[in-house]
Amino acid sequence: MATFSQLPRELQQNILDHLVVDKKSLTRHDCQNLLAPMRVNSCWFNHTADILWNKVSNLETTFSNMGFEQDRRQFYVSKIRTLNLHTARIYFDLIEGLNFESLTHLMLRGDHMGILPFLQPNLKTIIFRASFALTKNELHQMAILCPNLHELKIIPANVDNHRALTPKPNPDPIDPCTFGSFFQHCRHLRSLDIGSKLPSPLVSAALLGLRPLAAAQLEELILTSIEPAALPDDIHEILEVCTSLRKFEIRSNYYTGDPFYMTLLLRGLATIPGLEHLRLDHGVVEDDVEEFTKRHNAPFGNLQSLALKGDMASISSFLSLSMQSLTRLQLVVDDHAHHICPTIGRLQNLTYLNLVIGINHRNSYWEGVRYHPQAHDWQATLDDMQALSTLSRLRSVNIRPININLTAPWLTDDYFFTWTSSFPHLRDLELDIECPVSFTAIVALSKTHALLRKCKLLWIQEIDNWDDLPAPEFLNLQQLTLNFVANIPQDELRSHIYRRFFKSPRPSGSISMTPMQLSLGSEHPYRRPGQDSDEPRVVTLGVKTVDSY
Repeated sequence: MATFSQLPRELQQNILDHLVVDKKSLTRHDCQNLLAPMRVNSCWFNHTADILWNKVSNLETTFSNMGFEQDRRQFYVSKIRTLNLHTARIYFDLIEGLNFESLTHLMLRGDHMGILPFLQPNLKTIIFRASFALTKNELHQMAILCPNLHELKIIPANVDNHRALTPKPNPDPIDPCTFGSFFQHCRHLRSLDIGSKLPSPLVSAALLGLRPLAAAQLEELILTSIEPAALPDDIHEILEVCTSLRKFEIRSNYYTGDPFYMTLLLRGLATIPGLEHLRLDHGVVEDDVEEFTKRHNAPFGNLQSLALKGDMASISSFLSLSMQSLTRLQLVVDDHAHHICPTIGRLQNLTYLNLVIGINHRNSYWEGVRYHPQAHDWQATLDDMQALSTLSRLRSVNIRPININLTAPWLTDDYFFTWTSSFPHLRDLELDIECPVSFTAIVALSKTHALLRKCKLLWIQEIDNWDDLPAPEFLNLQQLTLNFVANIPQDELRSHIYRRFFKSPRPSGSISMTPMQLSLGSEHPYRRPGQDSDEPRVVTLGVKTVDSY
């Protein structure tokens, strides 16, 4: 019989590739399993070390404790492809002279004291997560030493990290002119995420620097928590030359900029025929939509994913465009007239719907905020639900309120069963609507949608007798969240829940057969009119799958 070393190299590689399921996301169990094959022979050792050192997040701790000689440190460092670290804690004397020759992904999560040791020709992704304090020389060296840079994220934030060293003073800080020149040399840049705590002049310089060389191949542009002053006056002209752009986002929960800039943004974006993903966290207004629809006959014709915030009229006008390619839709909408659902119902190819409906008091959106006073109750209508039931391709449905209580007192068990049956491919369901649907309807849901992965039904369940209730029969449930009135003493509650969801006999493959983590908490869901504060408290039941290792 041939030994392993005598097998064809292709067969050796095929066998070795089965050591773990995912080399880029090792579990603790994976790491333990790799210790044994490391001791087989040099071939297995090299391959296993290649897997174990593919992604490193604790280089600081590892090198300070290993005590390896220089050549051994170089052996392991040469295998690192993804490096996530707090560079303020790096012992630079331990990495001096080492060559990170295989490094393709670098994330700096802390206040850094220099990045030159990590800059390599193979580096394709650099992420500045906590701070951005490069010198002009370091930025210049990045342009020279990283000619294949494809993805750059500069999204610094203030981090309270008592372990981090105080960063040394920057003797030669970057100015806007140098920053803009850097982007002119990034000829292979495909993705740019910039903003947050970065000064507005640098953000503006980066956007100006995209034109004309980098813009032609840029595929993703994400602006995170930027000030309106950071957008150049000719931002629409810059976007117009981004002919390869597939994804554009303005991310912020607090963006309240000048609507004039939103008009310019939409005017430029509407000219990009290949745009597939669009997210605008600043609420659009109807005049913005009218502006770019007058200039273009069929804007956003290839859009597949859309995330918008605004009032019902402007969003309805936007959705009325010919966007039958749209499969993912996320909306935060003011909809006093309840007209948005029929508009959504026309998008027959949707597979994902996340609808947050309510009131925007401050021109900023805090998703998930609920109000108790009955004056803020909005009632979902039968027409709303019926309009959404036409979206038979939906795999994920999420409907919840913002700054209101969304109610549906007319919603019965039978209608809930009929409505959910309209989505045969459903895998994720989250409804935060106060209604009288009972636990029996949830059991029925488990039979028609046995493969549901996520089920969050946040109305208040009235459960009187745990032992007499039928068991749900979900086969692949990974997350279950319910609100219910606890009519039994708190110290007995956990044992009752375990008996309810983990009792025998258990259907094969059901939720009861999966390793689970159960949590109980007191939430603040809608409190029915007239309910006294001393009535049984509402408890939130959360059940999640957990890693068995």
